Amino acid sequence: MAYTRNIDIADPADLDEARYGAKEIRESKIDWKERIESFFADVDADPLVPISPFIEESLFDANTILMATEDDTPVALEVAEQTVVGRITDGNIVALAPAQLQTLLLSTALPENVSIQFDAALSEDGKYSGFTWEGTAGAALAFGDCVYLAVADDRWELAKADAEATTKCKIGICVLAAGSNGDPTRVLYFGVVRADTAFPTFTKHAPVFLSAATAGDLTSTAPAKSTGHCLRIIGRAETGDILFVNPESGWDEYV
Repeated sequence: MAYTRNIDIADPADLDEARYGAKEIRESKIDWKERIESFFADVDADPLVPISPFIEESLFDANTILMATEDDTPVALEVAEQTVVGRITDGNIVALAPAQLQTLLLSTALPENVSIQFDAALSEDGKYSGFTWEGTAGAALAFGDCVYLAVADDRWELAKADAEATTKCKIGICVLAAGSNGDPTRVLYFGVVRADTAFPTFTKHAPVFLSAATAGDLTSTAPAKSTGHCLRIIGRAETGDILFVNPESGWDEYV
């Protein structure tokens, strides 16, 4: 923005003032020019002298942020995929490990009116949402098999309602197939699961039972009243292919 001032050049005093002001501006420009030239001369003599209070934009690749772990030492930090950057107590800014992130998220109670939400509208066969256990398979297991934790070796076996021993234990739905005995597996114990291949067509919103006919299977029909057979509800059908897994803690045995 330019400023002007009307001066009566007939007045010698005003004319002297105008000349003095113009001279001062010229000297100011010369002074700053000399300072800049001197500054860069120092940089040429000592390349360690910082030339700018800014970080060079050439240091910033895609997905890069500015960070510092000490005063006056900003650096560019590239953030890799599947990474959350943060700072824990007494620590520096780093990529947080899953355990550190879980500690940050779960160290306090959920606020009021905030819930943990499951995806009830599962998109396709082989999808699930909920709480799981990691474990070891005691046999070949397919996605959607109903399994129990065997007392003898703490391995997940195919559940069956024709005997108390294969009905009453900790129970859930296999969501990580295992090729054979000893392979790792994962078991859903509360949540929703869609297993078009493994499940029969359930009756919507009706209870779903552990089958007494085939190990690992589920059914919308309660097992026949035969001695030794057990009645245990594993959950309720959301749709013909989606099961809300919520096993009842108790069971009934026919005698």
